[in-house]
Amino acid sequence: MRATSVALLWPLLLLGGPAQAEMSVEQYTQKSGTSHMLDTVWLYGVQNGFAWANAYNGDRGLPPLYCQPENLALTRDQVTNILDNFIKTDQGRALLNAEISLVLLKALQHAFPCPH
Repeated sequence: MRATSVALLWPLLLLGGPAQAEMSVEQYTQKSGTSHMLDTVWLYGVQNGFAWANAYNGDRGLPPLYCQPENLALTRDQVTNILDNFIKTDQGRALLNAEISLVLLKALQHAFPCPH
């Protein structure tokens, strides 16, 4: 049964869709409505991944990606505002063709710099 299932599913793997790059800052800023709202939900998830990476780094004595105060839990709206405000800066405008998740990390580093 398992071999038959794999044999039947194999053609679907060959027909997979084309790889798609992540959206750029420019694409993000051009969206509106439901599409933009879904992007902000996705970006909130990306930020949560960065927060988990910070926790992982902290457990291993590695430097954090950014230094968000421990007593601050960001909401989706706050993450979106941090990103949108960063995109309006000179540093953010220089990254219009960059992938949005990289720019989100830069925005978080800008909002929550680590002491050197």
